[in-house]
Amino acid sequence: MLGLWIAELVAEFYILKEEFFSGEKARTRVLKAYIIVPIIVFGVCVLFFSFISPMQKKNKTKDKMLSAVYLLKLEKETTGKFPDDLGSFSRRNPIHGDLTVDSWDHEIFYEKTENGEDFILISKGKDGKLHTEDDIVFHKQVK
Repeated sequence: MLGLWIAELVAEFYILKEEFFSGEKARTRVLKAYIIVPIIVFGVCVLFFSFISPMQKKNKTKDKMLSAVYLLKLEKETTGKFPDDLGSFSRRNPIHGDLTVDSWDHEIFYEKTENGEDFILISKGKDGKLHTEDDIVFHKQVK
């Protein structure tokens, strides 16, 4: 979609060049435009991808963790306890994919409490460090 928009922009630029510009001053303006337009397009692309991509990774990780929470709750209802580790639990549910790794390829931290009635899921986020500001945390108590 972005490529189509850029192609339309370039086509309109050439049409305007042929219809409205003539003479030496116009050529100078066109040459400046040849430099400025690609810089603007590049800048917009960089801004777009620097903001959208991290949001997509965060949302994808949240979706994966919500799937894990749902399946953990289902496991608790079925067997009466949460699994000991997320890896063995994840392999039994191939439809949901690998629930042990977040979008940044960091292992998702999973721990159940001593009484087995509670668990915590933590994605380490972009920095890959546990207990930092960018962590995504799901804490669930099933009654």
